[in-house]
Amino acid sequence: MDYESVNSVLSQFAKFGFRKTSMDDIARAAGLSRQSVYNRFGSKEGAFKWALSAFLQHILEAATSALSDNKASPKEALLAAYQRWIGDHVEMIISTDHGMELMEQAIQSSQEATTDAEDTFYSAVASFLIKHEMISPPNIAIAADVTFALSAASKGLMMKTRTPQEFADAMRRVVDAVLR
Repeated sequence: MDYESVNSVLSQFAKFGFRKTSMDDIARAAGLSRQSVYNRFGSKEGAFKWALSAFLQHILEAATSALSDNKASPKEALLAAYQRWIGDHVEMIISTDHGMELMEQAIQSSQEATTDAEDTFYSAVASFLIKHEMISPPNIAIAADVTFALSAASKGLMMKTRTPQEFADAMRRVVDAVLR
């Protein structure tokens, strides 16, 4: 299934919560029949876990890809990575009845997975900071600390901002302050 279908399925869970989202809601959002959802995922929980995993994989790929954008300045690439990682999703998280619940499940799912998407993203950011000499001295301990600060701030902004643009503007301020 494509990312739009995954996002549509997760939007149903964010809107109604796990308990109230029906297999019919999932099927409609995925563009499948109810029976196809059962055949493919086995249960509502299976569909939910699959959607979370596919979502995390997609945003990890999008965020790390932004770090590889050679056309953007290092600062713009870093900002784009955090936008893909968190900023693009603030409306779904903040503006829906169960968005925070969904976010908590995504974090737990990532931690239970073989590869923790959050740790992978943080490692990519730390390596990026060193590669582009955005920290001084450029070493892994300082890069890890700066990445921690940027990531903690981005999570706080997720709770404070209401739109992707608000997140982008606020994250720019954070990056400017931390990476002077």
